[in-house]
Amino acid sequence: MKKHIRNQNGILTLDLIFALSLTLGGMIIVFALSMTLTSIELAQYIAFSVSRDYLPAHVNPEKQTALAQLKYDELMAKPALKAFFQPGWFELKFLGARDYQPDYDDVISGSHNQMSGAEIQLRAKLLAFNVPFFGRTADGDGLQTKVNSYLGREPTAAECIEMTSQRWKKIKESLNIGGYNIGDNGYFPITDDGC
Repeated sequence: MKKHIRNQNGILTLDLIFALSLTLGGMIIVFALSMTLTSIELAQYIAFSVSRDYLPAHVNPEKQTALAQLKYDELMAKPALKAFFQPGWFELKFLGARDYQPDYDDVISGSHNQMSGAEIQLRAKLLAFNVPFFGRTADGDGLQTKVNSYLGREPTAAECIEMTSQRWKKIKESLNIGGYNIGDNGYFPITDDGC
């Protein structure tokens, strides 16, 4: 014959503790995911802004890259972003601005696919925590991903001058019919904003 427990005082307390643990664990997960998605959106905004400073024409690609780094530093110095991305829950690291097409040549081929822009590494340490009854959410330092923004880069002044000089050589070659030699007299290469 089975004996029943006559004194059930405290059973509701155990149920309450268990329910609170599950509820708080779920709330922590939702909060961590919400903050992480917010940080990804902010990182995408920063990557896009840095790419926009990288893509306009300048003297040479090194100057364009320096302008991208300057824009990243300027954005990260803003109080709101500085507080959000200081080492702690989230970290951002500028990996550079350049032409990323060679990285994707095995997947996408063709010169029409310009993939110039900025690359930023985001680390979300907030996602690495231990929830009671759920366990660990991540191994190591949490989520780590790269956030990219690719835009079409405009040619630099040096590239424009080189293209204009090559264009004149091709024109002379195509017009050099029947032994007539066309010289450089009277030709003044002009490079405008559109190259």
